[in-house]
Amino acid sequence: MKRPISYTANNAAKKDTFVGMLYEKGVQQTKNEILTQMELDARRLYEEGYIHIHDLEAYGLTYNCLSLDVLNSAKINMCNAGNDFEKILNIVEYYKEIISNIGNEQSGGISFANFDHEISALFSRFDIADSEENLNLLALSLKKFLNWINKTRTRYGEEYYYVTLNMGLDTTAVGRHVIQVIINELSESEFMLRPNIVIKVKKGINVSLSDANYDVLQQAIQCSCKRMNPTYLNCDSESFSECEGMKLSIMGCRTNVSSNLFGDTTSIGRGNIANISINLPRIAFEIVENKTVSVDERFNYFQKKWEELADKVSLILLDRYKKTCRQDINLFPANKEYQLWSTPFEKDLVETFKNGTLSVGFIGLSEAVEILFDKKIYEDEDLWLQTIDFVKFMRKKMNQNTNYYNLNFSLLATSGEGISSRFLDIDKELYSHTCLEKGYYTNSFHIEVDSNVSAFRKLELEGPYHKYCNGGSISYVELGEAPIHNPNALSSILKYAMENNVNYLGFNFPLDICKQCGHEGFYNSCPNCGSSDIYRIRRVSGYLEMLDNFGKGKLNEENNRRKNHFGA
Repeated sequence: MKRPISYTANNAAKKDTFVGMLYEKGVQQTKNEILTQMELDARRLYEEGYIHIHDLEAYGLTYNCLSLDVLNSAKINMCNAGNDFEKILNIVEYYKEIISNIGNEQSGGISFANFDHEISALFSRFDIADSEENLNLLALSLKKFLNWINKTRTRYGEEYYYVTLNMGLDTTAVGRHVIQVIINELSESEFMLRPNIVIKVKKGINVSLSDANYDVLQQAIQCSCKRMNPTYLNCDSESFSECEGMKLSIMGCRTNVSSNLFGDTTSIGRGNIANISINLPRIAFEIVENKTVSVDERFNYFQKKWEELADKVSLILLDRYKKTCRQDINLFPANKEYQLWSTPFEKDLVETFKNGTLSVGFIGLSEAVEILFDKKIYEDEDLWLQTIDFVKFMRKKMNQNTNYYNLNFSLLATSGEGISSRFLDIDKELYSHTCLEKGYYTNSFHIEVDSNVSAFRKLELEGPYHKYCNGGSISYVELGEAPIHNPNALSSILKYAMENNVNYLGFNFPLDICKQCGHEGFYNSCPNCGSSDIYRIRRVSGYLEMLDNFGKGKLNEENNRRKNHFGA
């Protein structure tokens, strides 16, 4: 049964505190100042809802996100002090230290590319024995570390840290122990929304019964049946053919960084500098409004209008990048101290930030098609193939930008926590269409959440888009309830996703937990004790959050989600 919805916040990770309220006031003032200083056309595009400049308050001031290069960081060897017990404690404390310091110098998330391998490598580097006693201490320390991430909200004085732990490919005793401890803690804990856990899936490592880590992948899938977490990164996807699995890292929000004009094809020690998303439905509305354009010509015009807008967006990204590179390095004390990038973080920030990406994102492909042709993507194969060609065209444009500007441009399949309703609300003032009535635009190339297509069909439809979205992409399968007793179904879906070149896969289902007795399920009032005091956990923009904290658009989307059944 779906519940009534009401508006709350735009960022589900934020909580109200005194410092947080002061920060929010500063954010609004900074945004206004930045918009005032922008070129008029760029400001108009943003304010009129053609584009969304993500983390506007950070424009020209800092970068977005980073996959930390822990093993080569400047201070990691300081953990090699004392006996084995002290070294283990030092290592885990070091992770907390860099998260809390780096997290306040950037606007986005933090990821670790191979958390299991990093811990194992540090055990080896510091000559820590993998004895039962040491592994028990490591387990306890990791549990406390997870609890710290789950409860600490000192980012900007109000937010939890966006932390993603990628793991799954290390086959050493210590590496496997790390994976198993984290999955078990996530599965058995009563209430743990963070961090986002990503299990890397790769043939020869954990896919087949004879693979060394097959058992931990099955353990992870069983955990996903209960908690929606972990999600799964397909290291064998066509998109990653030029990047080794151990060099891949993804943010929970789906951001990916791999190819690089200036160095190795790797995610480690690199990040996204900035991203801007384009409102595809707005382009569609303007084309339909132009009565001189015939129905047969609409897609060509749609593509042309997008390219014109993408050219302007690229110039805005370049302006932001150049201003960020001109910042005083003393504004990044933690980055300077810990040296977690792939290149030395020194006075010339260009040498560091040029290894990052500038991403052009998109939202509402589904609604754009409906506006243009009064059809759903999943109902017309020719139309579906046209949209694949369109996404391919967008990627080609980003490749051209990369060559022309000599910077790493990428195409991002946007997750629109705030903009899913921001764009729609602006468009609703200008246009009338049935697709506006639901209150949100669909993320990126996703098939609509109320499509009722099967899980396998959804993956077939979305799979071909993934290889063109080199800035990051994800597909979700919507389930009616937690499939606790059906892990084989999730295994089958994961296998099918890999076969269809889905880069990154997640499972969504409603998870309600009674605050009084801990009973889990999907209900209005607890069937065990009758309480209506319930935690309602859902996924938003890649991360698990409390439903009460969702923004308006994502509340509407959650209320509209329908099950992707397991049939053909």
